[in-house]
Amino acid sequence: MLKVMMDGGNAVDAAIAACLVQAVVEPHMTNHAGSIQFLYWEASTGKAYQLNGTGTLVPDLAPFRPVPPIGIRFASEGHAPCACIPGFMPALGEMHRRFGSQAWSELCQPAVEQAELGHPVSSFEYGVLQEELRFITYFPSGRQLFTPNGFVLK
Repeated sequence: MLKVMMDGGNAVDAAIAACLVQAVVEPHMTNHAGSIQFLYWEASTGKAYQLNGTGTLVPDLAPFRPVPPIGIRFASEGHAPCACIPGFMPALGEMHRRFGSQAWSELCQPAVEQAELGHPVSSFEYGVLQEELRFITYFPSGRQLFTPNGFVLK
């Protein structure tokens, strides 16, 4: 965020870049399929702006099946996960359109770098990964992504 601002970006540019980086390095806390709540005070006009970038549930869409019986909170509470149209990227796009000052490609660059270079995994992130491993590796695509050689990478 500081680098974006030091490079001439404004606070909204910095927030967008930070959200994109967080989606890369903390997928257990946020991701591109999440939502955004944005509150912006424009000092020059004295106006406040609010954006609710929550995902939209598709009416009458059945919950996912099968739900792996592995003790994840929603499964244990009897609530199967449902798909929604994510609000994260549309909200970031609207923030950029209304208040951004730097090119979108520039704001994406820090996240691209983190995705390509990787990042140190914190003990918290590793713990979350272990807790959710049976869920995220239930399907072959999850096993391929999270355990490419049959185990979690260190």
